[in-house]
Amino acid sequence: MKTLEYEASGAAVGGLVVFIAFSVVFFSFALPVIKMAGTTFQMIFLTFMAIFLAVPVILLLRIRSAKNKVSSFMRDASIGETVTLPQPVQYEVGTYTCTGEWRGSGKNRHYYTSHTFRRIKSGEGATITIPKGPFIATVKRDDSGLIEFPAVRILSEPYRNVLLLYMSSKGKVNASGTIEVTTENDSAQLSLDGVGKSLTGTVYTTLQKARKAKVEIFHTAWRKTASK
Repeated sequence: MKTLEYEASGAAVGGLVVFIAFSVVFFSFALPVIKMAGTTFQMIFLTFMAIFLAVPVILLLRIRSAKNKVSSFMRDASIGETVTLPQPVQYEVGTYTCTGEWRGSGKNRHYYTSHTFRRIKSGEGATITIPKGPFIATVKRDDSGLIEFPAVRILSEPYRNVLLLYMSSKGKVNASGTIEVTTENDSAQLSLDGVGKSLTGTVYTTLQKARKAKVEIFHTAWRKTASK
């Protein structure tokens, strides 16, 4: 079984560092001017700058703490069909789901992600059995999509909130059959066949009014990822 360790994006960390540096430089140039202002304005400005600097610093510290926890876990753990740790920990077994999608338009278009963990059972001990089961990965061309894994979440220190996600290399497509749609003088037939890990199909049409037949394929776990 291959083991992969997730690390925070270097671009995100670098962006926070640049933002902090820029803020410090701005504060250095602004401070002489602020000294000439009244006491009330000085207090408001200093409070604003403290909050302005605190947010990226806290984010940077959280990223560093998370990275250290994962690195410590990977160093201490013996990973195979089970995970063995040097000390007992409390943990939860369940399903981890992450969705991402674009919202808005133009300059207001942003990518939003959501993360959920659904607990199935709890446990405690130095040996954790990795949950097995199917995983889902469905992504559209615009990068919106859903991933879902069997997962374990550590609840106690020193590995608190470390997530173990299991992705099996096994799997096959069982779908096969024919779907036919008819309206007035137009008809379309879709033949599907599962071959190994792939889904193949052919569309046959008899069209007079319609310009073309359209097929959308999506996973029932998240219908938004319909692919035409």
